[in-house]
Amino acid sequence: MEQDNISLLVLSYGLWSDASDLNRTIADPCCGSGGFSLAAQFFLADPENYSLDREQKEFFKNGTFWGNELVPSTFKLCLMNLYLHNIGDIYGNLPVTLGDALLTDPGRRVEYVLTNPLWVYDFRTNVHFTLKQHPLTNDDLDDFVRSYNPSNRYDRKETWSEDNPDGRFRRFDVKQFFERDKTSMDFFWIKDKSLADLDNLPDPDVLASEIIDNLQSAFDSFKELGEHLKG
Repeated sequence: MEQDNISLLVLSYGLWSDASDLNRTIADPCCGSGGFSLAAQFFLADPENYSLDREQKEFFKNGTFWGNELVPSTFKLCLMNLYLHNIGDIYGNLPVTLGDALLTDPGRRVEYVLTNPLWVYDFRTNVHFTLKQHPLTNDDLDDFVRSYNPSNRYDRKETWSEDNPDGRFRRFDVKQFFERDKTSMDFFWIKDKSLADLDNLPDPDVLASEIIDNLQSAFDSFKELGEHLKG
């Protein structure tokens, strides 16, 4: 998800509407690769939104953000993303912990929690983007922004129904969540056309391009991390 759209959601919730106190905290208990934290940082660090003094910048780097991630490989990716964007200190306390956020109370209290609720938007099934030939744009997220309705979350409406099984926005009851194996939030309901009909697979050159773009992106990220660690 592009940062501008997530930042719009953060802004819509009124985070830091009082600029006199920027020393507040944000947690994402299921942080994945750190997208919500980075989006909040992107918005709050923008000089067009707020002007941070030296003390606020220090707190913003080491005290504002905290996350938790269950999957070890994603945990490492999240740390890399946060460090590359000047969140946390590689030689200090980690801004993300590894483990299951549902098992124990971490003892940490924050002002805001940004995480995926049980309103689920499937933006994976039958969706294909590449970094260069078919990049994700803001327009691709308009349907999500309309469905999520950040200005009035009580007026959200599902686009999924029995009559519209390909609707991407669906509400799940908490009971359904706890009944899932290991309380997984990896919900799927849209029929994957590539599994049902091989004729609907992307062209081989598109698949190859996606693989190349993903590998190149990973290489660039690790190269940037290596340069950052060298000082």
